[in-house]
Amino acid sequence: MIPGIFEIQDGLIVNNQADNIDPRWSYRVWSNQCDAVVNIPKVASNTLGITLVSNDWAETNTHSCGDKNFHVVLRDPVERWQGCMAEHLSHRIEHGATLADVEKFIKSFGWMDTCYTDMHLYSQSAYCSGVSVYDTTFYFLEHGLSQLFKNIDVPYTGTVINHRTENKNNRAEINDIILSIYDSDVNDYVTALYKDDYNMMEIISAI
Repeated sequence: MIPGIFEIQDGLIVNNQADNIDPRWSYRVWSNQCDAVVNIPKVASNTLGITLVSNDWAETNTHSCGDKNFHVVLRDPVERWQGCMAEHLSHRIEHGATLADVEKFIKSFGWMDTCYTDMHLYSQSAYCSGVSVYDTTFYFLEHGLSQLFKNIDVPYTGTVINHRTENKNNRAEINDIILSIYDSDVNDYVTALYKDDYNMMEIISAI
């Protein structure tokens, strides 16, 4: 992941990582006539996308949404990183590696020295770039999905759609291996990696 620079400019969230993300994924939102929901990978993106699109919301980008009411769901950065890494490493199995190969790589801690360009691993603040920190409604994943759907008047069954349940390419096993090596050093690495997200959440919580 290319290091970012996070700041608030004229009330807007700005993170220069946004321009390094594959343009198919950066600045993505789902929208209807009044509202826009920002798409952040590994933050209930499957649940949001399937539910919103099935209710006739369109996939578009931040720049085309003008004065619509923005909504953003955020997730604890450590929890999100675990899911992001599991998905990222599962692609190795897709390309011929075995689960044993992936486990060896995880336990070697070689991933700490890798510069990732996988869109899943970019910070949440990068996906929020261009969104107003003051005029956006923010939710936290742990308790916020039901409130989001209520606010935008979209029916929601409470079912969360996630890759761990599907277990494509051994994602559940990979996630468990990641959890098994998670210690204070790894925690320091992850919190430093996502310091922009912690800064953004601190600002949002103070508003």
